[in-house]
Amino acid sequence: MSNSITPDEASSQPSPSSSPRYHALDALRAYAMFLGVILHAGLAYIPNVPWGSHDPAAADWVGLILFGIHGFRMQLFFVISGFFTLMLLQRRGVQNIIKHRFLRILVPCLIGVITVLPAQHAVEAWATRSESKAVVRTSKEENATAFVNALKAGQREKAGQLLGAGLDPNAQDPMYGLTMLAWAALVDDGPVAGELIKRGADVNGRSRNQSTALNAAAFRGSEMVALLLLEQNADATLKSADGDTPLRSAFAPADATAGIAMLIGITLPDDAKLTDGRKNVVRLLPGGEQALAASPDLGYVKSKQTGLPALRAAYTQWLVSGMVIGSGPAAFNFLMTNVVDHLWFLWMLWWMVLILAALAGVFHRIPSSAIAWLGKPWRIAILVIPTAILQSFQGLFAPVIGPDTSIGLLPMPHVFIYYLFFFCIGALIYKAGTIDAAPSKSWIAELIIANAVCIPLALVLLSGRDTGGLLIGGIVQGFYAWLSIFGLIGFFRATLGGESKVLRYLSDASYFVYIFHIIVVLVLQHVLVKIGIPVGIKLLIVALGATGILIGVYQVAVRYTFIGTLLNGKKVRNAD
Repeated sequence: MSNSITPDEASSQPSPSSSPRYHALDALRAYAMFLGVILHAGLAYIPNVPWGSHDPAAADWVGLILFGIHGFRMQLFFVISGFFTLMLLQRRGVQNIIKHRFLRILVPCLIGVITVLPAQHAVEAWATRSESKAVVRTSKEENATAFVNALKAGQREKAGQLLGAGLDPNAQDPMYGLTMLAWAALVDDGPVAGELIKRGADVNGRSRNQSTALNAAAFRGSEMVALLLLEQNADATLKSADGDTPLRSAFAPADATAGIAMLIGITLPDDAKLTDGRKNVVRLLPGGEQALAASPDLGYVKSKQTGLPALRAAYTQWLVSGMVIGSGPAAFNFLMTNVVDHLWFLWMLWWMVLILAALAGVFHRIPSSAIAWLGKPWRIAILVIPTAILQSFQGLFAPVIGPDTSIGLLPMPHVFIYYLFFFCIGALIYKAGTIDAAPSKSWIAELIIANAVCIPLALVLLSGRDTGGLLIGGIVQGFYAWLSIFGLIGFFRATLGGESKVLRYLSDASYFVYIFHIIVVLVLQHVLVKIGIPVGIKLLIVALGATGILIGVYQVAVRYTFIGTLLNGKKVRNAD
């Protein structure tokens, strides 16, 4: 997302002999920018992800691809940003670099916040309203996914429309394998549960893990749904594959409850309300009164956290409540209320430029010999250590490969420091001069290990929430990020190291495309919602369509205008 330097500066130097040209990094920056379009194009096709448009034909494999992209893309951007920022700082001086970055980074960011983002939010609201009224008649799995998404969003009317359109009341959602009746219990929606039963839903129907809707009602503390099920003779003695009866589900520990809720994307009430609801359900179940007498609090006590999890919990609480003014719907959180949206990278980059400018003297005094290790094959092993520590504070609100995203007026400290580290390493790489070495073929092994070893391991380790699990997961993700970064730098230097007018043009256009792309992406996603074609085809149409449309707009209406000058410097027709 970060526009580290304009293409004309990345590939042109003061004199032909003064320093090498960095065409490969320029091409790599454009490549990573366009990956951002693919990332946002795919969000509509991942189950249970909040996004302005959501296609019922969602697929888990899209999420795996986007996890992979997110695990290295922005880190790569900030490495390139740091590299070029120190290069210009040493050539132009502090005052000139601040002035230049003010015009090319901060001004586009501020203009985008007051123009692009309002338009984007309007399109998002339009797509959401339109899709909430639409009934999608596609495959059974797609209808089940749409039904679950409607329940989670509180769109009871749309859920009813899907039932009326032929949704099987005994269907399981394709992602988690839960029955429709179990989902109604998990979101505590009694009327929808009643409608499902009326249409033939089996009150003892099993989910993929052999649990029943009564297990879900007890877990969620949904008294109304439990009553409906028991009135229809639901069997309270049936056990899930883990041996849990509905009564036992009501005693699920707090940590496990919160983790399951986060995994499946439902919102739970506070502990007191959840406990009260569970108690009410327990009283309805055989043996419930005795169980309550033995454990009046249901055993629902948060486990004592120590070490890294405790630090994460305290820090998360500060993020949520420590920088807030006002209350209720009008409350404004300086760290979390959306202000800069996908333009956050420009906002962060501006502050990093100021930090690097302030530390220019420090970077100048670092001897190249002290950082020559950045050109050694084992450099990744050193970089992984601080990366793992920083990564262990990511994923505060949902498991993720890579960092959290900061879109507030003030950058979240853990996200800013994470990217600042990559930015500074990029500056040190320039200082060390290691990028100028002849490209080796190690990039082949680096990319293979990153994608064949690190990504599968990272996915497996996402569930680790204790200190050891967080640090081990951070190490694996650190290896993935740095192997991908150095592997791609090596690949682009080996294959695209020469000057290319096409690549320079695409690099010019990529800045404009990225700033405006979400508007076009949302429109295309919404248009395709009702068209029954495979998810992969939809993703390609949205990603390539948005990119092509915006490159055309750039050529016709932006490149030679003041907007193009603001983003990339002045261009003269037929001159470049």
